[in-house]
Amino acid sequence: MKESADIEFLLVDTTGVNKEAITAGLAWLASNGGGCVVTPDKRAMENALGTETDSKLKKVENRLGGYGITLSWKRRGMPYGAKNIMAVYMGKEIDEAIQRGVVEKVFFIPWMESEAEWFKDAYRPTIVEIDDDGKLVPIEHQPERESVKDLIPEEQDRILEILARMAAGYDNNLQWRERERFKADLMNYRSAWLQIDPKLILRRCAELGMSAEDADEVSGMVRQLREGHRFRPKSGYEDGWRH
Repeated sequence: MKESADIEFLLVDTTGVNKEAITAGLAWLASNGGGCVVTPDKRAMENALGTETDSKLKKVENRLGGYGITLSWKRRGMPYGAKNIMAVYMGKEIDEAIQRGVVEKVFFIPWMESEAEWFKDAYRPTIVEIDDDGKLVPIEHQPERESVKDLIPEEQDRILEILARMAAGYDNNLQWRERERFKADLMNYRSAWLQIDPKLILRRCAELGMSAEDADEVSGMVRQLREGHRFRPKSGYEDGWRH
């Protein structure tokens, strides 16, 4: 994966069906030498491209292929080799292609507000709109995204920073040792962690550059704690990081 700062992220700040953005996004891919359109599944691809049958989808796919544009969805596999991606109605699962691929430019067309919020926290995209010529252009006043850092107690935020830093040292993959130490911290400082909304944890992990998979896992462990789960770290890791 390239450094996030070296990847161009664009987002149209709408939710639901957006045919105009899809058309503009296809033109954007073509103007950048091609790339890949990614949707959650084949049905979403058919809806995005307005194709009701396999034969119509194949015709559109062949036509787009002339511009260097390919189509992908989960069962086809993530486009790890694509330098330009248009993620249509995708959730956090698109992060896998970003983390493991060679992507240089990504255009997000979100389906749900929660997906748009994740993209904003994780990638700090440039917000775009479609101009009269059907091109993607940045909106005039880019919104400032406030960090949730100050909403999390200092010691707990320090632990999240450690998790993110350690994961970064392993191609942004959280290692089992850090999971065990985190389990210990959750139990040793249970009362403090119980005060934090797991949604804030998810956002903070995204801000810190953690992968979607790891951010989901860390916030999910805090949610489990709030639901009464008791973690049992492996022997030798019971003190976590604070010893």
